[in-house]
Amino acid sequence: MPIAKASRSKKTSRSKAKRAARQPVLLAGGNPRIAKGVGAAPVQAYIAAMPGWKRDVGRRLDALIVRTVPGVSRAVKWNSPFYGVESQGWFIALHCFTRYVKVVFFRGTLLRPPPPGESKREELRYLDIREDEPLDEGQMSSWIRQAAAIPGWNGGFAAQEGGRMEPKRRVAGGEAALAMSRDVQQLFGNYPEAVRELMTGARQLLFSELPGVKEFPDVKTRVIGYGTGESYRETIATLVLSKGGVKIGIVGGATLPDPAHLLEGAGKVHRYVAIEKPADLKSPALRSLVRKAYAAWKKR
Repeated sequence: MPIAKASRSKKTSRSKAKRAARQPVLLAGGNPRIAKGVGAAPVQAYIAAMPGWKRDVGRRLDALIVRTVPGVSRAVKWNSPFYGVESQGWFIALHCFTRYVKVVFFRGTLLRPPPPGESKREELRYLDIREDEPLDEGQMSSWIRQAAAIPGWNGGFAAQEGGRMEPKRRVAGGEAALAMSRDVQQLFGNYPEAVRELMTGARQLLFSELPGVKEFPDVKTRVIGYGTGESYRETIATLVLSKGGVKIGIVGGATLPDPAHLLEGAGKVHRYVAIEKPADLKSPALRSLVRKAYAAWKKR
């Protein structure tokens, strides 16, 4: 009998040891240590390991992000959940501290209003969520929508929900092309969320269809030029910004074939395409028109 009891005792000890080994380790401040990985599974493992009241905050934030940004990419990096948009990069991350959950907005200074927590790093802003403070889901949803609509932080890779890491899809001019200069940021911040979304999409389109293009913003005229230099002869296209939307200006557009009748304007040389909603930027005819503008510019 004593031998049987000793055997059961050893089995119980081994079972407890296995259960303890399966439980995530909490690092300083109670942040879960989770192996890096891509997709929903590692993020859910992180959330499940968040201690106490922070777990509910994590669940609410994750659900809110997934609901607000359909198809959002997720990953765990450096023991923190990251959320991003393919071809744009990461826009938000979470991290547990002793008394709060920190929400990191990688381009937070471009959001309106900007999240309250300041950082020594340019563009970064924070929101600290504490146990006794309610979560304003309306404001958080607005920040999430805005953050997902603008180029985020690359972090070396874009996440794929299929469970692998792949290099971020490049656009013409390299990954740095989508980064905003101070003047572009200033222009960006002057417009409502809907216009900023159109501006972001238009920039992506121009960078992807105009090889080697550079960006030349004019804050006073609220126009951004795209070409190889600032002179008229070096300009291929422009972005004209207004409170009502965005216009893609086509240098020499009056001479280009336009079977879809996208071009507007009465100028003898230039024309523009009015962008009033995100769907306008998905038009194959628009991309074709920009490519024609580039081909015509090379011949000038």
